[in-house]
Amino acid sequence: SFIRDVTYPTGSVKILGVTRPDDLSDRARFLSRLPPLMTGFREEGVFATWTVTEAEDFTESVLSGMETLSGVFFRPNILFLNLPLQGNQERDQALRSIIEKAFKIRIGVLLFADHPKARLGRRLNVNLWVEDRSPDWELKMDLGNMDLALLTAFTLKQNWGGSLDLISAVGEKDQEDNAREFLELLLESSRMPGADIFVTHRSDQIDKPVEKMPQADLNVFSLTPEADFESLRKLIDQTGASCLFAMDSGEENALV
Repeated sequence: SFIRDVTYPTGSVKILGVTRPDDLSDRARFLSRLPPLMTGFREEGVFATWTVTEAEDFTESVLSGMETLSGVFFRPNILFLNLPLQGNQERDQALRSIIEKAFKIRIGVLLFADHPKARLGRRLNVNLWVEDRSPDWELKMDLGNMDLALLTAFTLKQNWGGSLDLISAVGEKDQEDNAREFLELLLESSRMPGADIFVTHRSDQIDKPVEKMPQADLNVFSLTPEADFESLRKLIDQTGASCLFAMDSGEENALV
């Protein structure tokens, strides 16, 4: 349902199942589960298709699938992944390889971290965190890896019928007014009305501004290919809510 909320009403979904070669039971499981999943998306107003591929290694299969789908006419522009809440070096490295490859072939990434207790709460309130741009708060057409985060946050606000808060934690108190003006102009230029703005001073501990901000059902942050997954996991604990980390494909533009 969350993927539906991210893509409705104009997006589509391609479902990729990965099974080991000659594993007939695993393949049968996918063949029985993926068609109803596709049908469920379509019944919710999101066009969906599915396919199953065989591979010994999950990471290599996903990388190969991205390469293949990047050549089709209606190619996917976002890869949806889950961030495991428990760190595992081998698994994290596999996830990092997939994100780095997506960056190279200009596919965006939505990395979802589901809070084990809060989950998605009431599916109403979204916090979008805008990084500190001090001292240059000039609004430019190139938002710098923030387009997908902004567009996704606004889409969720619309589909959930809830609220959207834009938040920035600045390193210097004398930058608070500049940050607030930037966020106000960003909302106006991106034609996204009905959002509130919060600016706070970032101390040495990021948990302090996080704790002072409005409680949300989902916090949205920008994601870079070099992201430290342990730092991302800490944000889940500090916010007390599920988090979504977004990396641009380079094709999005929230100001157009």
